[in-house]
Amino acid sequence: MRARLWISGMVALIWAVTTVNSSAVSYQTVSYWDGSTTSSNTILTGISGDLVVGNSNYEGIDQGFVYSIQSQTFSAVSIGTPANYVQAYGISGNQVVGAYGDETNSYGYILNLSTSNLTVLDAGTRLYGISGNYAVGVRNDSESFIYDIGAQDPDLSYFTLQFESNGTSYATTVRAISGNKVVGYYDVDQDDTRGFIYTFTSDMKVGTFETFEATEASTVTQIFGISSDDKLVGNYSEGSTFNSFLIDGAEKTDLSDPDASQTNINGIDGEKAVGSASKQEQTVGVIAQVPEPTTYVLITLGMLVMAVSRCKARFSRQS
Repeated sequence: MRARLWISGMVALIWAVTTVNSSAVSYQTVSYWDGSTTSSNTILTGISGDLVVGNSNYEGIDQGFVYSIQSQTFSAVSIGTPANYVQAYGISGNQVVGAYGDETNSYGYILNLSTSNLTVLDAGTRLYGISGNYAVGVRNDSESFIYDIGAQDPDLSYFTLQFESNGTSYATTVRAISGNKVVGYYDVDQDDTRGFIYTFTSDMKVGTFETFEATEASTVTQIFGISSDDKLVGNYSEGSTFNSFLIDGAEKTDLSDPDASQTNINGIDGEKAVGSASKQEQTVGVIAQVPEPTTYVLITLGMLVMAVSRCKARFSRQS
């Protein structure tokens, strides 16, 4: 009987450790430095391998940048044309997407870091994510779309994406794409926002929606990023406080920096998630290193095996 209790307890512990809290996550802070000035407002928005993109706001002007984790160096995103601001939101390989603007309009762009080739979309657009031949963004801050980069006919480049249920359409915001999966959120009403995953076939116009809520009690769930292995990151609220999350299959990790009053997580690649945190009246970029839950499971399995072996030895001696 005691042996069974030991085993039951250890199995329960295995299930428990697959949920990792923020105390097991390490955080690196990043503040944009242009060579002479350190910004007090830095937001990281996307990650691909060693490279991270983000935005810094200095004296009211947004400047997008690329940051190398390995070399810890910044490079301002330059589009080669006059602009009031340049923002960087997403990255995949050597392709960066974002928006730049003048006094009247914003323009979504795709910038190849290797060749400096620049693709500019229509006025009123912003791009948030890119993967392969597709990018996602919004038009006029209200209409979400998937953009087919290789479309021969410009009129067929855009596909408007809007969440619908039972004949009702909802305000929809796309934020990221990985492969054939687009993520974002939609507003049911002013007090109810839910995440979604849109999975399409070889035709971006043919796909299905899946709704997502971070917790049963959450009133707001916003998915901001998705990785190539389908990990999801974003924010949720069960009241007045927002928390950041990582969902990896059935495993959930709290990514709220315990040293910050507010954390926003915007992107993920592998075991690194990026975003921003409010600390000491400043907004700093954060890179969260998430431990593999599998590691904890293996350790606990080892403990289980040892416990069972000891129980067997003990009961063998008693018999």
